[in-house]
Formats: sequence, C-alpha cells, structure tokens
Amino acid sequence: TPPSSIKFKDEPSFFETHDQKPIHLPDRFVETISVRVSPGRRLGINIRKCDNRATLIDPTSPLFNKMCTGDIILKINNCSFHSSEWLQAVAPLSAPGNQGSRESDEEDKKEIIMKILVERAVFSFSRLENTTLERLDLNKSTLYTGRPLKRYTVLIRRPFLPGIELAPLGISLRYDSRERVTIASTVPGSVGSTHLRPWDIIKRVNKEPVNTKTMCAFMILRSLRETEQVVLTVEVLDGGPSSRDTMEMPADVVKICADHIAALKAGRIKSAPPITVVRPIAAAAAASSSSKKEAKSGKETK
Repeated sequence: TPPSSIKFKDEPSFFETHDQKPIHLPDRFVETISVRVSPGRRLGINIRKCDNRATLIDPTSPLFNKMCTGDIILKINNCSFHSSEWLQAVAPLSAPGNQGSRESDEEDKKEIIMKILVERAVFSFSRLENTTLERLDLNKSTLYTGRPLKRYTVLIRRPFLPGIELAPLGISLRYDSRERVTIASTVPGSVGSTHLRPWDIIKRVNKEPVNTKTMCAFMILRSLRETEQVVLTVEVLDGGPSSRDTMEMPADVVKICADHIAALKAGRIKSAPPITVVRPIAAAAAASSSSKKEAKSGKETK
C-alpha cells in the first residue's frame, strides 16, 4: 500500500474530471524543411493546383522522407508559393549575364539551401496528463504495485483526401495478461509510431472507455472517417521510452535557444579552438622513468 503521506486520486475521479474538461489540441501542424538543391535542379514532386498538396514524391527527390503526400506547401524561401509559378520557384538559376565565365560556372555548381514551409496533412501530438502509481483492482480491495504510471493524451490527425494516398496509421492491437487493450506493434516511420509504443495501454478513445480490441479498432476508424482525427487516453508504465514526454520551458530559455540555433545556422558562431595540454619537463621525465621501471620489473618477473 502507498505511504500515508502521499495522496492519490482514484481512477474513476480522475476520468470524471478529465472528461469534463475540454480537450485543447492543435488543429494543424506547420514546420519548415531545409534542403540542399543544386541550381536548376527540380525537386521531384507533383503538386495539386487547387490546394498546393503534394500528390507524389520521387525517391530521388531531396524532399524524400522529409515531406509526405498530402502535405501543403505554404512558402518557399519566405515567398508565398503558387502552383502556377512552380517551375520558376523550384530553384534559382544563374543570371544570363554571367554565363561563360569560370567564376559563374563554379557558382552554378554550388548547392543552395531552400527553406520550405509546409503544413502537415498527417501528424501526431502528445501531452502528459499526470503521473501516479499502478494499481490492481482485486475482488474486495485495491493493491498499489508501486510502479510509476503515466497518463498521456495522444492526438492523431489523418484526413481523408480523395486521389491522394496518405501514410498508414501503422498500429496493431492485442490483449495483455490482464485482458487490457494494448499496442502490439507499430510500423517504423508511421504516424502511429510517433507517440505510441508496444505495451501502451489504451484506456479511452475520444473519452469513451475501451473494453475490447475490436471495439477499440472500430472507434478509431470511425473517428478518423467522421472527424479526421482521434484522441486516445494512453497509460504507460514508467521506465520505457521517454521521447514522447513534453516539458514547457520558460520564454527566456526558449528565446536563448532560438537565438543560438539561428547563430549556428548563419555561421556567426565559430568552433572553439583545440585545447593543447603541455606537461612540464619534470613530469614528462618522471613519467618516462616510471614506464622504464615497469618494463624492467616485467622482464625480471619473466
């Protein structure tokens, strides 16, 4: 049983208060992708004109494994992107007046960095709700095992886009030894593998309790089909992967980190010079004499 000095919330009371609160989750995910492109080289992706969504990404494209089908291109190099200007916006070409010179030829071969602002079609979001102890509900009593247990809210967004094949959800379900619905496996690189791990316990789907894996799979697919997203309440035994943990940092710390990253990208911060350690002559002589003595003693023992 837990120590009397520690207070724990009963599981029913936690879910009652949790279900009454509105779920504030992001409805979109926008990020910037940086790629190196040779001047005049195509990016190797097909764009749908009506909404600027990527419909096909060639395996030889520099955006392969960085963008996914369904993502929307918002800006290229801080300029608004329009599909009608796609051929001109892919990569800057050399100026006509500089053709023929050796310097211009060398400049044409240099790779440039393109910054592409994209809105993800499929993404996952995780938030840590609370940490408690695992408990076992027996017939007439409750037993705390003493193992830390974390509760997460996991949002998975996957819209339905006709004509575009999106990345699969990539999760499978199973029962554990206590007949709880858990994650059996995740496909590497899928949206499900972002914040879900094998043996994670799925307690609720969109605030509705889950009892069987068939029911859980049906509720997830129905929610994705009707609302293009699903919210899972997941319990995780502490001691597993911590990549899904989130921590809010103070605003000044975030600003310092952002300024430092910007300085590194701009090349304003130079690498530290190498440190050379010079030993005094007496110390070097003492070290050499001790090594000779050790070698001599080794020969005598032989």
